[in-house]
Amino acid sequence: KIILAGRVAIGFLDDIALVRYNNYGSLDASFGIGGITITDVTNTNFHIEKITSIVIQTDGKIIVAGLTKGGELNAPIFLFLIRYNTNGTIDTTFGINGKITITSNIPSNFPFNTVRVLLALQADGKILVTTNDVINNKVAVKLLRINSNGTVDSNFGSSLFFDVDNYVGSIIIQPTDNKILIAGHSRPNNGFFLARYNTDGSLDTSFGSAVKNSGWSGGGCFNIGGGGVNLNETFGYVLTTFGLSNTGTPFVSEEVRNIIIDNNGKIVVGGMVSENLIR
Repeated sequence: KIILAGRVAIGFLDDIALVRYNNYGSLDASFGIGGITITDVTNTNFHIEKITSIVIQTDGKIIVAGLTKGGELNAPIFLFLIRYNTNGTIDTTFGINGKITITSNIPSNFPFNTVRVLLALQADGKILVTTNDVINNKVAVKLLRINSNGTVDSNFGSSLFFDVDNYVGSIIIQPTDNKILIAGHSRPNNGFFLARYNTDGSLDTSFGSAVKNSGWSGGGCFNIGGGGVNLNETFGYVLTTFGLSNTGTPFVSEEVRNIIIDNNGKIVVGGMVSENLIR
């Protein structure tokens, strides 16, 4: 069956919605109401809500994540997670009545649509969450882990940050050792970054090495401009670059939206590039 997640506008309100289809394209009437379930995350009168990630547990339960803020000019931004049962009802055993909300440091006037909350499921049922936050006036990468009951795992890392402007685009767990890969857009050089964390949430300093003028401190990451790459999983060096654009000029912006591990254990990242501000 196919599940779609997004947001719906009802008057001046944004709510989140899940829709489930049968495999031949009809709405699955056993899910929600007529195949659709709509949730008001904050239960306030005027707000904006959006889903940016969805994962399905091995038991079929559905976890969605996203961001919400009030409609007022200086309203704070929160990230949220909600877990649904297989029939589309909210799983009240997760978090508080099925929901988790975490306050963000992102300023209320920050472009709301540029921020994502991304999920990855561990084999033990714990949930990895990466998003953006703001520290020292920089857009930073944040990583945290949620227990299967919806509480924050205090034994995991320390909500790590990179002190440069970076926007998350993808997260996966390496199948061989459960280390965590995060990639996205890097503002300082309009390239992209790829970082690896150990299973305890600490940055894996054996992976890659930072470009000295990029603002990264130490190893554990790549910060690359000039095209997509295929990277070696163990040692972190660049194997192949795509080079310049078709016109022979550098791309003005690059953004990773997906990561996979190929059959040889190498990391392949994909996304989009911009030339002269055209994607």
